[in-house]
Amino acid sequence: MKSPLMSPVRTALTLLELVVVVTILVALACLVVPLTAGTTDHARRTATRATQAAIVQAIMGAPGSVGFYADLGHFPADPADLLTKPAGSPDYDPTTGRGWRGPYLLISGILRDAWDEGETPAERVALSLPPTSLRLDDATRAGAALPYTRAELTSLTIRAAGPDRLFATADDLDEVVWSSP
Repeated sequence: MKSPLMSPVRTALTLLELVVVVTILVALACLVVPLTAGTTDHARRTATRATQAAIVQAIMGAPGSVGFYADLGHFPADPADLLTKPAGSPDYDPTTGRGWRGPYLLISGILRDAWDEGETPAERVALSLPPTSLRLDDATRAGAALPYTRAELTSLTIRAAGPDRLFATADDLDEVVWSSP
């Protein structure tokens, strides 16, 4: 007769044990997925807000630093003007403290919001997407030619297209560059 201490060792799980383990894992996944679903959207909103703040800094400058408006006396016609010298802009003159002394932003990708997938211009046209996911908006002179000075406008905003990647919808993220008192 064999002793109970000499019984063979089990090396596999039974089907019932396996089903219980899988059920527990599925239940945990169902709890975790909804908790992490909003994190990506929150992170994208935070990244877009940081991008907008960097653009505001590049436009307005800070005490003791350069800024597009302080250097040229008008707002940029397009966010791309912060990267390359706009046609007709004077070079910086140290005696007057005026003129273009950019680039005010060093990374061209900063002109996109966090939802922008970076499609080519042809793909953007095919998908009916705007040419860029960030733009300058003036509420009082929509469609008017830029650049212009503070005296000519009531506010200037950096608008991000947001999750739906379309402008003028409820999910747009706005960062005010300047607003009249």
